[in-house]
Amino acid sequence: VCRSWTRRGRSCAPCPGARRASVSWNWCGSRSAASNKWNCFCSGRVGSTLKATALTVRALARLTVGAHRRGLVDSRAAVQMAGSSGNHYLTLDVLTALAMAEWSTGELDSAALHAEQVATRAGEAGYQQLEGQALITLATIRLSRGSASEAAEHGSRAVAIYRRTGDHLGQARAIHLLSQASPPARQTQEPRAGAGSPRRLATVD
Repeated sequence: VCRSWTRRGRSCAPCPGARRASVSWNWCGSRSAASNKWNCFCSGRVGSTLKATALTVRALARLTVGAHRRGLVDSRAAVQMAGSSGNHYLTLDVLTALAMAEWSTGELDSAALHAEQVATRAGEAGYQQLEGQALITLATIRLSRGSASEAAEHGSRAVAIYRRTGDHLGQARAIHLLSQASPPARQTQEPRAGAGSPRRLATVD
């Protein structure tokens, strides 16, 4: 919300938080009874944030019901909106959703690239929750490509992150994925004598 105030009937003052002069303004319609002034807000960045969030929610809903292509279109539009909002956290969150949409449509190379970008940038920024989500997404992609060792590595990192943050649900998801990437080791003990060998039937000469 913009902190600039202007008297009724005058044009809205420039927003001190706006990066560009082309950012649009709207009247919010709320009046301050004490000072007889109107509050205005910057609709550019706020609007982009809301649109990006709405598109991401719709994309995830479409992915859930199997409309993968439509979900991918919404995810790409959400990334563009998030980029214009200036919200770094939101941009990384939307990129994670885009990676999942690309994975669901078979675009594995692009999905892995975006997931790796989110994991790296979120780790540098200290966004542990986003880093864990990106690692789970990356592990899912690696597992679908048959790279079980890489998937297990990403899953282990996600488990460690969720343990530090106390996110039990995220930890459970990471452990479940880790169990898929690291199946139980087979028994390597030597079979007992006669075990597993076919029995000979007694024959009468």
